Amino acid sequence: MSHPKPLTNQPPSRLGGLDFIRGIAALHVVYNHIGGKFQVLLPSLRQQQWLDVKFSVSVFFLISGFVVMMIADRKVRQPSPANLAAFIKDRLLRLYPTYIVAFLMMVAMVVGAKLTGVQLDREFRWETLPAEAMMILAWDHTLVWNAPSWSVNVLSWVLVIVFPVMFLILRQCRNRFTQLALIVGLLAVYAEIHSHNEWTALYYASRVLFPFAIGMTLFTFWRTLRTPSPWLVNTLVIAGVLAYYSNPMGWNVGLSGYTLKLLTLSILVAFVTAAAFPNSLFSKLGRIQPFKMLGQLSFCIYLSHVIIQRALAVLIPAEPFVHSSRLVRLSLVVAHLIIILLGAAAFHFWVERPFERRRKGRPKEAQTQAGKAPEPALR
Repeated sequence: MSHPKPLTNQPPSRLGGLDFIRGIAALHVVYNHIGGKFQVLLPSLRQQQWLDVKFSVSVFFLISGFVVMMIADRKVRQPSPANLAAFIKDRLLRLYPTYIVAFLMMVAMVVGAKLTGVQLDREFRWETLPAEAMMILAWDHTLVWNAPSWSVNVLSWVLVIVFPVMFLILRQCRNRFTQLALIVGLLAVYAEIHSHNEWTALYYASRVLFPFAIGMTLFTFWRTLRTPSPWLVNTLVIAGVLAYYSNPMGWNVGLSGYTLKLLTLSILVAFVTAAAFPNSLFSKLGRIQPFKMLGQLSFCIYLSHVIIQRALAVLIPAEPFVHSSRLVRLSLVVAHLIIILLGAAAFHFWVERPFERRRKGRPKEAQTQAGKAPEPALR
């Protein structure tokens, strides 16, 4: 089977714009949870929902699908079952060490709370530990101990089941209009599931599955495009940002819930497409060291923030500060955010990065079997 050649847009080894956006999406999830924990201090944190947190999760996994397809396109030259299985194993090994350390930290916190008589904000079911430890607990998001672990559990199933099917389909799908039609079809199904707001297992799993599949397809479409002018790219990027900050889900324009969902998701896809170009505003921002670091920390922010927030809720509870001045209350929330970022940075440098170095340090023949190219820097 011949490998399809990119028509015009050969991606670089790292897409800083997408890294940066993924970091912003992770921060928005943190903001949403801080709003829930500290609404007694700053009620406006919950009132100012500029962007539904579900869409930040969608952005996170849309970009993940884009990135995974980009890496697979370079590494899996011959899509045999053995090569696909080796790639999936490599991706799971990329996720698992950081995931399991975060999970064990949560278990240690719960055990420590029980031993010391500290009351946490929810009950934890011990019978779910084995499934969550194996990264397969994807059927009920309320059962996971570390809340973000649920979406990573779903992602592990998506990598094993959905990724190889989508990869083989996209390898045969060379026409950009067919690729675009596939993106629109996936968006339409995803919007239909979400327009009913039925809190089922399918609803929650779709928040990972569909963005990931759309991201994979989006990469195959994006790589056929010519890089547009910076003016056009940045107009699309800024329009996407403004559309989200105007809260599309709250537009009172007489559209049905389904139409609004589809419109919002379409804006999201157009925004990511434009931001991936190297001349976009976000790509330029992604080259600035603090923003670049934010993108590199995104996975650790996503996995560790709930653990840190639960610890802070015990160590520095919000209730004693309810009647303090607004400056004191705001300072407390900002301090929590800084501690979360510092904790995520420690998690990155002491856990994620050492394991990643060990993974990439495996014997070269294990990394390059079956004609695979070395993995690019993009994670």
